[in-house]
Amino acid sequence: MIWDFMLFRCDIIDLAVEMDRIVRPGGWILVQESKEMINKIGAIFRSLQWSVNLYNGLYMVGKKSFWRPNGGEVQR
Repeated sequence: MIWDFMLFRCDIIDLAVEMDRIVRPGGWILVQESKEMINKIGAIFRSLQWSVNLYNGLYMVGKKSFWRPNGGEVQR
């Protein structure tokens, strides 16, 4: 990978949260990374209700869904 020489990397959770904040529902992301990192990132995005597909073990394509938690009342 081109970035393998970097010693310091962003925190994976901070990165996922920021991407979730920026991408609108129905939006897509494409991530190219090592298989180990893709598995970690995929688990985080699935927990954020994204649909995630892996290709060739190096690429992850994610689509952000529009969801709301069930139960509870909305206070206005």
